[in-house]
Amino acid sequence: MPIINIRNAALPPSARGLVAVGSLGVPRFWATIWSDVLNPRLEPSSRQKYLTAIDRFYEAVCEQHGTDCLDRLIAEADGDALEECLLGFFAQLRNEAVVENADKSSTWKFALDFATEILGSPARSEVRRI
Repeated sequence: MPIINIRNAALPPSARGLVAVGSLGVPRFWATIWSDVLNPRLEPSSRQKYLTAIDRFYEAVCEQHGTDCLDRLIAEADGDALEECLLGFFAQLRNEAVVENADKSSTWKFALDFATEILGSPARSEVRRI
């Protein structure tokens, strides 16, 4: 259940829409900050594409580390670990592209944009101070 569409009429419109969630159905923190705070004006189709790629990155990190830890790595700004995660994800996508004879460049671009934008965001610094 990586991307869900929250449509509950009891929620305000700003709380409805597409959300990336983990295996327990809990929203992925930094993916939510990225989509709802940093990029709230994305059209639903673009949001779906970005969140799908971002969720693939979360899943790749989980496979690499054996735990769903990308949110923690971002919060701690663990540059070395994040670099390894990005390199691993890039290699995974490259291998998939060869096996499937498919272009995976947009998935890579969206995940890299997410990591770069969220790490450079003042929102990340504010969360670390809490």
